[in-house]
Amino acid sequence: MTSVFKEKLLRESLENFSYHLGNGAYASGDREGALALYKRCLDGFPHHAKASFNAFLAARDLGIEAEAQAFLVRTNDLDPKAGAQALSDLAEVFTIQNKLQDALVCSRAAFEQNSDDPALCLDLLWRALTDGGNTPSGPQPVNPPDLGLVDQLLGMSWRFGAADRAPCQLADLFRALRASGDHPRLERAYQAAAQSDFGDWGWCELLLRLARESEWIVLVPLCRIMISRFPEVGTPYLLLCVARSQIEGGSAEARKEILDLWPKAADQPCYGAPVDMFRWLGIYLWSNGKPTAALRVAEAGEKYHPNAMPLRSVLAHANRMLGRFDVAERIFLELSETGDAANRAEAKLSLGLICISQGRFAEAETRFIQSGAQHQNPSLLLNRAAAIMLQSRFAEARDLLESAEGRALGWVSLYFLVLLDLLAGDLDRADRDMERWQADPDQAKDGMILQITGLLRQARGDAAAALELYREGARRNPGWSMSPLCLALGLFSNGLAEEGDAVLRDAAQDGLGELMFGCMFLPSWARDIVGRGIPKSIPSLFPVSE
Repeated sequence: MTSVFKEKLLRESLENFSYHLGNGAYASGDREGALALYKRCLDGFPHHAKASFNAFLAARDLGIEAEAQAFLVRTNDLDPKAGAQALSDLAEVFTIQNKLQDALVCSRAAFEQNSDDPALCLDLLWRALTDGGNTPSGPQPVNPPDLGLVDQLLGMSWRFGAADRAPCQLADLFRALRASGDHPRLERAYQAAAQSDFGDWGWCELLLRLARESEWIVLVPLCRIMISRFPEVGTPYLLLCVARSQIEGGSAEARKEILDLWPKAADQPCYGAPVDMFRWLGIYLWSNGKPTAALRVAEAGEKYHPNAMPLRSVLAHANRMLGRFDVAERIFLELSETGDAANRAEAKLSLGLICISQGRFAEAETRFIQSGAQHQNPSLLLNRAAAIMLQSRFAEARDLLESAEGRALGWVSLYFLVLLDLLAGDLDRADRDMERWQADPDQAKDGMILQITGLLRQARGDAAAALELYREGARRNPGWSMSPLCLALGLFSNGLAEEGDAVLRDAAQDGLGELMFGCMFLPSWARDIVGRGIPKSIPSLFPVSE
């Protein structure tokens, strides 16, 4: 490269930079300095239409009418649309300086000068709905927005995907519309999105931004739009599953959709999906009795986030539920020595759950004690009480559950008290504790209550009535670890051995570890019945307990 060429390149770079310096001077109120810098740029770049237009603005503001008119004629000769883009550039500079009203005025003028430009349309819509501010929390909704302008822009057939910043601006736009509660305009924005020319990467960027901001409500319809456009991309399936679980994960409809869609999220490419999306979906799946599904989702996430601790935790929980205790224990031991205090405590608690499933109750109690303070993790008190009552120290376990901390846990502590009474063989006390549990209106018809009531009925000799309660309880709460055990118990007790065998086989395929955990809490008479009828294909269901 010759020295002459280098000098020419440097000069041109500096002169082009003068345009941006001029914008800064203009936005700061230094019109004379801005005009000088625009002229400097035009000396090196006589065809720089945006510099010419901004020079017109500066000269006009200074009252130099003849010079302003000359720059306007020059701009129109160079590029009639350049003025609109120059105004848009100024709007961005005003935004950086937090002069948001000036930015909106410039953006509106830019769009009026070139209303065919979809990027200018989107930019103006964004500024009409949000303040456009550069705060740590991002642009905030304008209250009230210029609804006439918003309607005009939403009514146009503009294309979302035309602007470089479209995903960022659209995320703010949908957030502002959702926050305003303006559902008709939100619906119109969805319709415009459905007609946009975004590619799959642009859509993924938009959805992921909304997911990171926990905008689950607007995510659901947008994910459905992307799925209809790009059915071979896994990202919208993943985000839709997470959004449904966050909004209404307990509903039967949401649960069915999540269980139908998760394979798409696990098997198809998930562009840019953060680790928490895989983690949350994995947790939802294993906590709803689908550990094999959770395993696949976590393994899919590891392709993008190798050895991520949140995914390692999902893998460990899924393996524990599947009865692969050696794998789960190895991962939990690793997690108990790494990560922050909360992760270490959770791993130690989970090691205690594995001990219970294997009948190592004293070791489980030790693990729970090592996990940390009870007030920091309410489930720790319940698990300690469980380990203690499984060692037949019933009075000590009751004291824990009846303590102030135990009572603060509500119906869950009452559930454990009824289990304790059944294990101790104290049916009268079990009845009294059951009445306290049933007094909770949200729990009175829960599947767990029905099945525990069935155990009480069968303990008093009414196996037929118990079976009906077991069936209905299993229908209402299929994910509970004791649900298949109670149903199998009722079937075996009523001479329906083949049905009982099938129930346990099905449950063991996707939850052997959960079956083993649940078995520990069956009273001795129930364990005897299930033990005699258990299929030979799952002989490890009853480990030798201490």
